Amino acid sequence: MSTLAIVCVGDECIILDSFTEQLKRNLGHSYAIEAAESGEEALEILADLEESGQEVALVISDYAIPGMNVDELLSKIHDQYPKTLKIVLTEEGGSQVVENAVNHAKLYRYIAKPWDETDLILTVKEALRRYKQEKQLVAQNERLKQLNAELEELNSQLEQKVAERTYELQQAVIAAEVANKAKSEFLANMSHELRSPLNTILGFSQLMQHSLNLDPQQQENITIINRSGEHLLSLINNVLDLSKIEAGRITLNESNFHLISFLDDLENMFQFKAEERGIELFCDRDPYLPQYVRTDRVKLRQILINLLSNAIKFTSEGNVLFKVEYQKHYGRVETDNLIDTFSITHHLYFEIKDTGVGIPRDEIENIFEPFTQTKLGRKASEGTGLGLAITRSFVEIIGGKISVTSQESCGSTFKFDIPIGLVEATDIEVKQPTRRVIALARNQPIYRILIVDDKWENRQLLRQILSPIGFDLKEATNGKEAIEIWEKWQPHLIWMDVRMPIIDGYETTKKIRLRECEIWQLGDRFPLPHFPTVIIAITASTFEEEESVIVGAGCNDFVRKPFREGIILEKMAHFLEVSYIYQEEKKVQEKFDNICETSLVQSISTMPQTWIEQLYQATESINNEEIFQLISKIPPSHNFLAETLTYWVNQFRCDRILDLIESIISNS
Repeated sequence: MSTLAIVCVGDECIILDSFTEQLKRNLGHSYAIEAAESGEEALEILADLEESGQEVALVISDYAIPGMNVDELLSKIHDQYPKTLKIVLTEEGGSQVVENAVNHAKLYRYIAKPWDETDLILTVKEALRRYKQEKQLVAQNERLKQLNAELEELNSQLEQKVAERTYELQQAVIAAEVANKAKSEFLANMSHELRSPLNTILGFSQLMQHSLNLDPQQQENITIINRSGEHLLSLINNVLDLSKIEAGRITLNESNFHLISFLDDLENMFQFKAEERGIELFCDRDPYLPQYVRTDRVKLRQILINLLSNAIKFTSEGNVLFKVEYQKHYGRVETDNLIDTFSITHHLYFEIKDTGVGIPRDEIENIFEPFTQTKLGRKASEGTGLGLAITRSFVEIIGGKISVTSQESCGSTFKFDIPIGLVEATDIEVKQPTRRVIALARNQPIYRILIVDDKWENRQLLRQILSPIGFDLKEATNGKEAIEIWEKWQPHLIWMDVRMPIIDGYETTKKIRLRECEIWQLGDRFPLPHFPTVIIAITASTFEEEESVIVGAGCNDFVRKPFREGIILEKMAHFLEVSYIYQEEKKVQEKFDNICETSLVQSISTMPQTWIEQLYQATESINNEEIFQLISKIPPSHNFLAETLTYWVNQFRCDRILDLIESIISNS
């Protein structure tokens, strides 16, 4: 870095020498000090210094100099060297010169003569300090400009990269959407192609099980066919479920249900399987389990079926423990008024522990990955390796976490927890027990039912379900035929397959609904007790969003393949208000006809007095819905009482319930 220079200007050599000497003495060798006896000489010195690359920080000039005056000199210095500071040595008579210099040449300061050396040096040092500050500020500004320019360049590059990346992401999203659409179409096709024939297999095997003409061997064969079909259906559902999970199309569907009955069903299902394997199934329930809960019942059931099935399948001796606990979690919630409140969440903890073969250490990390099976699982040649992958996904969708610990040859333990909601008994939908329909009840119209399906075997299945009951049936193989038959025959209800050639089920339904609107606007009326025609779609799709598409097309409801006979008849009863005659099993009749009245009296006497009074009022007014709600409140320890009351209601024997309650009242 070059030394800063100071130029002193004056025509009196003694004063000029004294001045420069004082500066050198006080400033040392930090600055180069030059002397000029005129303004012209001063400008030459300034030019030489600039050419040599040396900066002139300060010019100190006497007000009286030969040639050009001070005002002119300072103005030229200001024009050519605007950063250089200027000081004038003046006497009283030079005040006008100083004023002009201040106004036109931006004079830094003036010093009156005779000057005091101390004041002179302080003034010069202050001027030099200011020059350095301004120089530093200029350098900072230049650096800031450079940084701003670099920043603008970086921003420009970043914007370009963002634009490029955004374009790449957009292309990736488009590609992913195309892939997902293709995958969804593939899954829809596969679902249809696989579930449709299964619908026929399972449907006809169920119908054959009703036959009284089969010998024991034939009955066993039909049972094997039905069981194998159900197993195949579960494998297909696993593959489709995993595909829907990967596509993000599995959602949480919560419902209210009776937890104790839910667990009872699972225990009964697996007790038999455990006995077949020669092992014991221990069920350990928390005594404080809530009776009525809200969560995704279907997914929870599938989770437990997967885990219990694996535990029993891979345990050849010993036992399987099925443990359920209930816990409350307390949390702090911050509010706007700075007063903390506490929240309570309810959780169920499940543990399935077995004494089976266990999982090798090198395989346990990948046990929840799709299509992954242990060595023993592959040797067993059963399953698809999807059960645990689906189990983990379902647990996470419900809001829980699952873990596993295992030791080879010593068994495995699976644990998971899920959040639940607590509900009241009145929030539970009570379903009447399933009974086999054998005919239509008396004094009902002849219901006209149209079956629309392009597959003969599917139409035949529905015909064999509905024809023996007493319905009047017609068939159509495509949507065009269906519309023609509907126009002429005016059916009460249409079973509409959604996938058909020529015109599919969606378009057929839309055309029928449009025609109904036209007829209605013309003032005509259909000679039907139910207008418009009830249309129930039949679909092999497992996608939940299919429901909105079906309803949007104008269908009243839908059923999925493979369907059950009971579902078909139940839907018709709901929409057409059909009444059926049911076949009662002989064993069921004997069970409830010969029940001990004394034990019933003792059991019902344990119920609260308010409950007994409500049951009496509901029975007296034949309010079956309220009766079933009250029956749902009976504890599991008195299950035979609940079954008996349910049986009497279904047999229209409310008089027996009244007699039972009246006998309690009379005894008391």
